[in-house]
Amino acid sequence: MSHPSSLGTFFRRHRLVGLLLALLLACGALLSLGERAYAAQQVPTRAAIPAIQSKPATGRSYYMTSGNTARASSLGCAQGRADRSDHELSHVILDFGAQASNGSGTFFPGSTSFISNGQIERVVEAFAQGYSSCVGRTNRVTLGLDIGTNNSGGGVSFANGQIWARLVRAVRSFTRTHHLSAHVVIFGASDIESWCSNTGCASPSQAIQWTRGYHSGGVGNYVNFGSLDGCPPSGGCNGRWTYFDYWSVSNTSVAWVVPEIYNQAGTQATQWELLDLYSVRHHGSALFFLGPIDQHNILPGCCAGTNNTAQQAWNQLWSALHTHRSTAQNLLFSIEIRWE
Repeated sequence: MSHPSSLGTFFRRHRLVGLLLALLLACGALLSLGERAYAAQQVPTRAAIPAIQSKPATGRSYYMTSGNTARASSLGCAQGRADRSDHELSHVILDFGAQASNGSGTFFPGSTSFISNGQIERVVEAFAQGYSSCVGRTNRVTLGLDIGTNNSGGGVSFANGQIWARLVRAVRSFTRTHHLSAHVVIFGASDIESWCSNTGCASPSQAIQWTRGYHSGGVGNYVNFGSLDGCPPSGGCNGRWTYFDYWSVSNTSVAWVVPEIYNQAGTQATQWELLDLYSVRHHGSALFFLGPIDQHNILPGCCAGTNNTAQQAWNQLWSALHTHRSTAQNLLFSIEIRWE
């Protein structure tokens, strides 16, 4: 597919894809086909582009801290109003933290508080309903909404990947039944990284098994919104992780990537570009990046050195990907994460 000549062309293509996705959902077709259409509207372009692509409006994602459905609906409505105002697509990740070992739910990020899968489902459904009620009349899919977890705890397994896929399928069924799928498409997501601490690091083999379990659930690609901790140019990847491990949980047969681009020196953008080059040279195809995620001013006084603004994250990732023709692609979304 040729590179869009303007953002106008870009959004016209999105509207057509939205119509296709709505039709697939209405007919009960396998949503993995719809997911592929959602990302395939802009195939990575393999040519250098002289000027940095304009950044779209930045959407808000959240580290979830409660099972409050009214709060989730309000957050969804706020995103819907923003999209109605700027006429742009958006992508939102709701990060519910690490799965419990038995797969029955998750522990909120940075907390020992537990939320069940049933409550996660209701929270995501409330966000989708709030969004749809406030975005206004439209015939296109305007929001990709991710149900997020991570690989930091003891619940990273093939079986729990399957459970996460079932959760995604349940919310998709809800959006079809309640006629929300014209506005919202649901995906799974995971913040995959090495998570090294004084107690050890996350296992790459378990993360790969989780990925396989998720895909056995028949819900298509998930979104990897993680990082490449310690990888070149910083040194060697942390915790026995290798490029092959990170490729296994990030390549286009399993995932789309929303990389953490927090580092103000540009290190994380370079890390992802180097993994992308590895993918091209050793596996014959590039990764697919939806766009960067930043954490600018997530807490007062937080994050010296890792406090990129949305514009800085966008410029760094775009520029890194365009240092080689084989990895050059335009980006779709700008995402900033906040605490709920």
